[in-house]
Amino acid sequence: MSYTTSPQPPPLNSSRG
Repeated sequence: MSYTTSPQPPPLNSSRG
């Protein structure tokens, strides 16, 4: 995963805490 200063989207699978 190569993220270069980019606004990452919210975790879609944020169901397991």
